[in-house]
Amino acid sequence: MRRQLAARLLLLLPLLATDVAAVSDPQIIGAEQYGRSEHNPDWQLGPISKLLCWLEQEIPNYGRARFHKMAGGELILSIYPIRQPSNSGHGRLLVVPPVWRHDRGRRDYGAVAWQPGAEAFRIPAALTQQLLQSLQQGMEVAISYPDWYGSGVQIGVRLSPLGVRQPLQDFSRCIAEVVPYSWEQIHDNMFYFEPYKSELTDAHRDLLKGIATYVEADPAVVMIRVDSHTDTTGRRRMNQELSEQRLAAVKEQLLAFGVNPALIVAEAHGESRPVESNRTRRGRDLNRRVHVVVSKEVLEQEPGVKIPEDDYVPFQLQQLRQRDPEAAATAEALLRGQRDERGDDASGGASGTTPASAATTGGDAEGSSAAITEGEGGVTGAAAAPADDSTPVPPAMNGSVVPGAPGMAGPAGVIGGGR
Repeated sequence: MRRQLAARLLLLLPLLATDVAAVSDPQIIGAEQYGRSEHNPDWQLGPISKLLCWLEQEIPNYGRARFHKMAGGELILSIYPIRQPSNSGHGRLLVVPPVWRHDRGRRDYGAVAWQPGAEAFRIPAALTQQLLQSLQQGMEVAISYPDWYGSGVQIGVRLSPLGVRQPLQDFSRCIAEVVPYSWEQIHDNMFYFEPYKSELTDAHRDLLKGIATYVEADPAVVMIRVDSHTDTTGRRRMNQELSEQRLAAVKEQLLAFGVNPALIVAEAHGESRPVESNRTRRGRDLNRRVHVVVSKEVLEQEPGVKIPEDDYVPFQLQQLRQRDPEAAATAEALLRGQRDERGDDASGGASGTTPASAATTGGDAEGSSAAITEGEGGVTGAAAAPADDSTPVPPAMNGSVVPGAPGMAGPAGVIGGGR
């Protein structure tokens, strides 16, 4: 009996030797390898959230690997080493069979770049999905690269598939619920209107739905500021009424999408706050707008400590920094609010007013000697600018919805009229 068992073991030895070589061969993975023990793979799933999901494995004596997806972002694999690189270079991305799966062959996905900083490797979304599937199928994910400190040693980093099945199922459910809109897409938007119109377009509604979806998922949102404006064509009172109609249309749509009314602060300004001169077609197009700014809670400033404006970050990012500095480094670009190009009025979700330097030269049509009127044929009157079709409306900024114009996407309609 013992002889038969010994004979069977001798037959298996060549296969086992081949499999070990497939994983441990310095020419394939690296002479210095880091990976989790097969007895303690230790996959960890982050808190379930509609803004961020992550699944990671700690790599002893090396760092950690994290699959993650943020609101409005893609599914990414990031590698965070303890010894961070100070230069850039390339390694190889591989999927290899563990020693007990000798029936599987390895797959070489080619070169992957490393970069300086905490997030040394950032694997793009198309490859990341394939790597998750490989782990689910019992394969190992490996990255091989020359030591970035110039020792000449080939480094190998391996992710074990053991214990990943249940966490991966939970992670898949989590990323399916992540909102498809990022903070950058929803926090500051302009909605432009056709002359004399207050009706929302399909593009308006799509963007407002994105804002409502994000706000519902993010408890750090404290206010949605809505400011409505017109140009100076027509009587001032009529412009104020039109401004209120546009304001109501946007506010009612947000409420219809489920936004808490307590978050909305709305004001109609009429023609009083232009961003461009009303003497030009382009200026009037830009002045017929509703500005929607979403604000988050920000950090409290410590007594006696002056914090520059650029250093203020959303409250949620600070919480993430406290829990996981490496994830915060990746999240910062997506969670920090960009400064409004118009100045301090828009920071923190303020009123959306414009600098004094943008004051109109057109004035009120009723009381101004430079009255502007609109008819079927376009702009007429003492202050009407020459035809300026050669100066198109500038493209949308920060996800803004711009009315239709020659060479631009948008609803058909007259551009360059009033109000």
